[in-house]
Amino acid sequence: MPTVIAADDSSMIRIMLKKFLRDSEFEIVGLAKDGDEAVAMYKEYRPDIVTLDITMPGLNGLGALMEITEFDPEAKCIMLTTLDQDEMIDEAMQHGARGYIIKPFEGLQLIEKMREVVGQ
Repeated sequence: MPTVIAADDSSMIRIMLKKFLRDSEFEIVGLAKDGDEAVAMYKEYRPDIVTLDITMPGLNGLGALMEITEFDPEAKCIMLTTLDQDEMIDEAMQHGARGYIIKPFEGLQLIEKMREVVGQ
């Protein structure tokens, strides 16, 4: 079963991500509230995939992506973003993100993107 760490500063989004993945083939091994937690959890658990909210206090998703991909260039990260963050999405893709999902999103959309990325 592929493992996942999900990072978002919104507890509501973290709960939603957990709910979406509960009945899927993915297992959440960590829920992070900021980029620092996401990086620490990545190093500890080495998940198959990470979802990172671009906008978080402290170390944001882009910073976490850069630290994670520096630690593991093969890391599979998906960015969670809003419509108005095109520039940050482009930068994330240049720094190794494997894809992105625009909020709000449906559970099936998330699962399909994760399947696509894990299959890479």
